[in-house]
Amino acid sequence: MEWACGYCRKVHPRPDYGWVGSFLGQCAKCGSSPKAYRCVHCGATIRLQLGGDLARHAYTPNRPAPKEPQPAEPAPPAAVEESPIAKMLRPIQDRQQRREALMQYERQTRREIQDRKDLSDLEKEELLNELAMDIEQARMMDDG
Repeated sequence: MEWACGYCRKVHPRPDYGWVGSFLGQCAKCGSSPKAYRCVHCGATIRLQLGGDLARHAYTPNRPAPKEPQPAEPAPPAAVEESPIAKMLRPIQDRQQRREALMQYERQTRREIQDRKDLSDLEKEELLNELAMDIEQARMMDDG
C-alpha cells in the first residue's frame, strides 16, 4: 500500500513485493524509519518501535480520515420488576388498610417460611431476613 513518511511527508508508491519499500522500512528521501503507523481502518496509531515520536507516524495518503467511533446509544432503562408486596398494596387506597395488609402479609409469610420442612434453619433465617428487608422497604415507600 502507498504510504507517506511522517518526517518529510514523501509519498512512497505501493511496494512491488514483500515489505521492501513499505512503511516497515526506511524513507527513500530522508532515511528515517517510522516509529508508528496510523491505521487507515480504525485511526489508531500503532507503535512499530520502542521510543520515538508517535506524532511523526507514517500514514496512508489520499485516504479519508477514519471515522470517529460513535458513542453507543444508552441502553434503555431496565424494567424494574414490581415486588409482590408492591403489587399487593397498589390497589389499596387507604393508608391504614395498606399498613394492615402489610402486617397480615408479613405474619402469613413468616408462618409459611417457618413451617417449611424442606429448608434448614439457616435457609429459613435468610428468607426471614429478606422478608424483613422487603417489608421495611415497603413501609418506607408508603411513608415517602
